[in-house]
Amino acid sequence: MFTDKTLLITGGTGSFGNAVLRRFLSSDIGEIRVFSRDEKKQDDMRKRYGSSKLRFYLGDASSRRAWQALPRLGPGGALRLTSWCCPAATTGGAR
Repeated sequence: MFTDKTLLITGGTGSFGNAVLRRFLSSDIGEIRVFSRDEKKQDDMRKRYGSSKLRFYLGDASSRRAWQALPRLGPGGALRLTSWCCPAATTGGAR
């Protein structure tokens, strides 16, 4: 079902991100991208899972620059949402 698909997990080193990661590691998905702010947790995950499906990207999901540095997911990919999600994440004092 997920053959050659790419999954982007934002906040991927947290509890929910780890649960999603474990679920998809055993699937036929092509690549899993973990996007988070914590480099140490990313390194721990890299060592724990040791999967060639995993790619790690360091950044803050509320930063437009961090989103723009990520490789594109392709047509219909989640990065098409950045025009509204990044400004929304930083308005009203949200962090």
